[in-house]
Amino acid sequence: MDQRNQRRVATIWVLVTVMGLATLVVGACNLGRMFPDLNASELKKRIDDGVPLLVIDLRSEEEYRAGRIPRALNVAPNQLHLLNNRLPRDKKTSIVFYCRGSG
Repeated sequence: MDQRNQRRVATIWVLVTVMGLATLVVGACNLGRMFPDLNASELKKRIDDGVPLLVIDLRSEEEYRAGRIPRALNVAPNQLHLLNNRLPRDKKTSIVFYCRGSG
């Protein structure tokens, strides 16, 4: 495969990944029917127990600075493409999205 085709494949892969993440985040606050909700005490227990987690805070930067979950990443929904290199590669690590929503 020549370099031009490699770039096309890489671009398509990145776009598919970003679109998939965007789809997840757009409804992240209202996906209780598809994905289990965690309350604060359940999440704290998982963190305290050392369960592999990636916590993504979808709130505004101001809300994040005012108080956050330890080790949480603050990512605005329109900046999800920045997560590409930070997503866990193993299936043992859960990804937890949280926001200010009323889910």
